[in-house]
Amino acid sequence: MPYTTRTEIPDEVNNFYDRTLLERLLPLLVYTKFGQIRDIPRKSGSNTIKFRRYSSLSVATTPLTEGTTPTGSQLSVTDITADVLAYGDYVTLTDVVNYESEDAVLTEAAQVLGEQAAKTLDNLARDVITAGTTVNAFAY
Repeated sequence: MPYTTRTEIPDEVNNFYDRTLLERLLPLLVYTKFGQIRDIPRKSGSNTIKFRRYSSLSVATTPLTEGTTPTGSQLSVTDITADVLAYGDYVTLTDVVNYESEDAVLTEAAQVLGEQAAKTLDNLARDVITAGTTVNAFAY
């Protein structure tokens, strides 16, 4: 297992850098806003969730007649099931990195992992949307 060691972290004492210029450019996540978020109850014994979609009714183009009840329409329901999948990663650091580095390496690692998680979810949502034939659910 590869570890990030102290020699791979630059010598901050002798170098000045503008933190603002080094800020990570975070992506604009667009695909995850098209998904539905639902919780599966704990201890439900399943990692499958069911979504129910009601189809739109056809347009009502016939005028109503006074005193007559219209025929009405029936709802059409489609059930969609999805399995929840887990994705994740972690960063390996030695204890020396945390003790000797002036940077908040653990905080930076958490931010990098958070960025990775967001981009992962967005890419998975994009893949589902562009496939158009399969419905998936995922968790990070």
